[in-house]
Amino acid sequence: MVKDASGKVLPFVPAAASQLVLTTGQPEIFSIEPLYAKAGTLLQLKVRGRHLHNGKLALLPGIDVAIDPQPVINTDGTELIATIQLYPLASVGPRVVQITTPSGQSSAELNAANQFSIVTQINGTLGPVFAPVVGIMVGDGSRAPSNQSIGPVAASSLGVVVGGAAYNVTPKVAVVGTSLNLTVTGVGLQAVQSVSLLAPDGITQSAFSVNPEGTVLTLPITVDVAAAKVARKIVLRTASGRLSFVRDAESSFLVAAPAPEIIATAPQVIKAGTSTTLTLRGKNFRDVLGVRFEPADGLAVTANGVITANTDGTLLTVPVTATSAAVTGPRTVIVVAAGGESSNVTMAANTVQVAQQVGATYADVSAPAVGLLVGSATTEPTGSALLVPAALVGVVVQTPPIAVTDNRIVVGAHVGVAVGGFVNNIAPTTPDGFLIGSTATLAVQGLGLDKTSAITSLGHAGITFGAWAVNSQGTLLTVPVTVASNVPAGRYGVSLSQTVNGVTSRFTTVPAATLQFNIGALPTLLESVTPIVLEQGKSYTFTVRGDGLKDVYELLTEPGAGVQFGSVQWATDALGELLTVSVRIDATAAIGSRVVRLRVPGGLTSSEAVPANTITIVSPQ
Repeated sequence: MVKDASGKVLPFVPAAASQLVLTTGQPEIFSIEPLYAKAGTLLQLKVRGRHLHNGKLALLPGIDVAIDPQPVINTDGTELIATIQLYPLASVGPRVVQITTPSGQSSAELNAANQFSIVTQINGTLGPVFAPVVGIMVGDGSRAPSNQSIGPVAASSLGVVVGGAAYNVTPKVAVVGTSLNLTVTGVGLQAVQSVSLLAPDGITQSAFSVNPEGTVLTLPITVDVAAAKVARKIVLRTASGRLSFVRDAESSFLVAAPAPEIIATAPQVIKAGTSTTLTLRGKNFRDVLGVRFEPADGLAVTANGVITANTDGTLLTVPVTATSAAVTGPRTVIVVAAGGESSNVTMAANTVQVAQQVGATYADVSAPAVGLLVGSATTEPTGSALLVPAALVGVVVQTPPIAVTDNRIVVGAHVGVAVGGFVNNIAPTTPDGFLIGSTATLAVQGLGLDKTSAITSLGHAGITFGAWAVNSQGTLLTVPVTVASNVPAGRYGVSLSQTVNGVTSRFTTVPAATLQFNIGALPTLLESVTPIVLEQGKSYTFTVRGDGLKDVYELLTEPGAGVQFGSVQWATDALGELLTVSVRIDATAAIGSRVVRLRVPGGLTSSEAVPANTITIVSPQ
């Protein structure tokens, strides 16, 4: 606590800066195992060192890898084991293993203790190698040592770049139905005059841009929903011909299906000490790289097992094995694909149970297609005409009613029945959410919410919920949410439980969806925006520089009419953090100055105009 001369407490900005955390010490890495692995494999990486308590593992750079966020750490903090998925397009070469704890981070400099390599092929493995204790004799001068030649020594290929060259393209995966920026890094890229794709079908390119140093080229693209899901290459051309990539494989990226979604699992209970085939139903089961369980605790994909998907990507079969020591309890099934991962928020659709004893199992119940009959199934009456002699009578002429029948199969959307209460949605919801170190209100809509007995966060203990209030109809619940200053930025979930007749169960979500929100922080510094002068009727690649920009998910201007921003891409370069986003200025946009504001979960940057956040719209020059 800091006070001024008058005794007034001075606030810290940000609030987290006022906290002091007592820990065991800075994490250190002594060795890792294995030292290398092939791209496209799933492995467990063991890290040995000290002060690894509460550690999170990362590979630097972290492109095309997925790391289990809950590693296993022994009690004295000297060993950490984490599951890692290396995607097939992961770049070959060395990466730094880094451990982050509340005390800080292990060294980010590559050394023998923290170097992990991604390779194209493993010819063989030697070891472990044992030898007797080696002593040291400080020479006796009896004879001169003989010369010894050792070689050849294998090493990574070395190349010499003369002139311009491209190093790689990121991201390595483009999801169908999305727009994104492809970023090419290299040297001499300002000489590039044209950019093309092999093959371009289903992808629309916009004008590319290059930074002043010629080290980063940005190409906005839009991938059609029906685009072929195959690898594509970027081709760069200068006035003198094609500008090559240092490694040809680094010029490729993969067009892939969106992240997979799980709708149902079978069986839902797996007996410890057995192997079985897990069947997952859902969508986007394409380009599947692997399946994992959180927490694993003895349940994993069977060694050398083959994961198989059907042709339309709606059914996935996975051979799994639960060890005899597998911990009893639920596991969340996560499907890893080139387009991303299925949700890691636990729900009925993606949960399996491991048990020491399994009761009777009932097979699927099949039934014929159900049709809808409108009216009665009687035949239409036939008409007849008869001549009947009679005295003069009055006649009322009317057409007798004809029964209309129509027997057909009616196809409609799936209809579900919710027993008890259910939840429709929450607000705010991803990508919006709450600021780190703040308290705000979460609104939940549904039915039967007056039976709510518990609200819990999924992902971090530092997100807490206060006393909630429900309207008289039981359709709206509001609850204060407090986010501690030590909660990491990211996506989190919320779970609501209900108690009816003494039985507690989780609320069903209708339609089936995850209840998620994001946690983030406002930028700590806004340095500049470029360009600062924009013409009516033109499109630009807009760049924002500053510190703490990673949580920004949307840009807007005040006033906002006539300015349309695309999706935000975060990156770093030699100058620090930057955001790149496409922007379109309408031909009718009002001329004059505007303030650019950055939206993060739960907040917006200031609307006060300063040079670092002001742009000017002018008429076409």
